[in-house]
Amino acid sequence: MRLFRIAAIRQPDAVDSWRAAPIGFSLTEIRILSYASIALFFGVNALGLLIWGSAYFEGFASFAKGQSIALTTAYVIAALLAYHVMHELIHIALHPDRGLSDRTMIGVKAAAFFVIYNGEISKENLLRVVIAPFAVLTPLCALAALAPFSPIFLANMFGLHLSACAGDLLLYRKLKNGPEFAWMWNAYTSAYIK
Repeated sequence: MRLFRIAAIRQPDAVDSWRAAPIGFSLTEIRILSYASIALFFGVNALGLLIWGSAYFEGFASFAKGQSIALTTAYVIAALLAYHVMHELIHIALHPDRGLSDRTMIGVKAAAFFVIYNGEISKENLLRVVIAPFAVLTPLCALAALAPFSPIFLANMFGLHLSACAGDLLLYRKLKNGPEFAWMWNAYTSAYIK
């Protein structure tokens, strides 16, 4: 595994009958995902207020009570980072090399973590890689709902989870409904299939 650098991206050999794949996100789709994530945050909290009323904030208030704003903010940021790292590690665990070669790259762009596998990967394995965080973390989030966490924590955990998985779910749909292929090569700004 290595840190992402655009200069390190390898292209597939032209002699291997690779062709450009019309799979990826348009600027409009990226904007829709971004705005939907923001709307989800406000929607989840509005729903929480509707269901639990003022009790919705009591768990967070008791957690933050006696702590500085800086410390409370640090806890929230640490929790967000931990979730996103776990999400990306689940993707990596299903890469063909399990993240142990320089084909797996990790990076951050526009405050979002990402991983790519810059090499040949079967369609079946790619579908597993893309859907894995949703398949693994959704039941864990549901189990967390059984624990005595505050409503605001639970609502925002589910909101964060769905927001983080939105791009994965859209990509999964594109791969399932897109062109037929057996193998894909991800080159970050382009993809190739055969």
